[in-house]
Amino acid sequence: MRLSASHLDGCIEELEAALRGLADHHPGDMACRIYRSAAVRQFELILEISGKLLRMRLRDWFASNREVDELVFKDVFRVAALFTLIEGDVCERWLKYRDLRNDSAHDYREKYPDTILSILPRFAEDARALRSAVESRNG
Repeated sequence: MRLSASHLDGCIEELEAALRGLADHHPGDMACRIYRSAAVRQFELILEISGKLLRMRLRDWFASNREVDELVFKDVFRVAALFTLIEGDVCERWLKYRDLRNDSAHDYREKYPDTILSILPRFAEDARALRSAVESRNG
């Protein structure tokens, strides 16, 4: 099955634009809060889209789509590492990204943890690499 990651590409581009906007404004400025919210939104979207794309790619290795559909988010990434779609250390980062998202899902409006914002540049790199891994398997 041929997968398209064009939506993921757009979300990554928007995340990177939001990060540039954050760097250009002082914390507490309205513009900074808007860019922070945009970055958080893209972080959440990229997590979900990446999980879905990876799940679709894993269907190539399972007897039925139902087996893949029953995997929880983290297991999708673990199985992807098992089949070497992604490296083990990359898988561990994606699992941490998911934990950070779950732990902070309701905090970002008032005080989104600095740890989340600090991982976003690496997260964008990992998302681009995942996108390449998914698309490189197209035939």
